[in-house]
Parts: sequence; C-alpha cells; structure tokens
Amino acid sequence: MPFPVGFRMSRDRTFLQRKLLRSCYEDLKRRVKSGKTGLRMIFVNGFPTVGSSLSNNEDSRFNSHASQS
Repeated sequence: MPFPVGFRMSRDRTFLQRKLLRSCYEDLKRRVKSGKTGLRMIFVNGFPTVGSSLSNNEDSRFNSHASQS
C-alpha cells in the first residue's frame, strides 16, 4: 500500500532538538517579517540557525558558486 500524498517521515527528535528547531523557525519568521531578505535555516554542527542564503564562505558545501581553486 503506497503512502498518502503529502506524507512525510522524519526521525524522532529529542525535546531539546524540537525546542531549538522551533526557536530557529520563530527567529526566521521574525526576521523576514521585519523586512530581511535572503535568509534561510542552516545547520551548523548539527544545530539549526538562521543564515544568509548567499554565503561568503568559499566552502562549496555552503556556496554552490564557490571558486574552484
């Protein structure tokens, strides 16, 4: 039997993980509401944070347009 349309699965999260994720979503929503653009949620060392969607980081994991040295 196939899964229903729109069905999503995710791993179980601890209370702290859910709290951090909720806080990050609230921060993102607040910053977008105040007029900031180009923001997204990113994970740094496993922790969610709000960051720029255009990174100055030359690491290709974060910036697909990074120069190839």
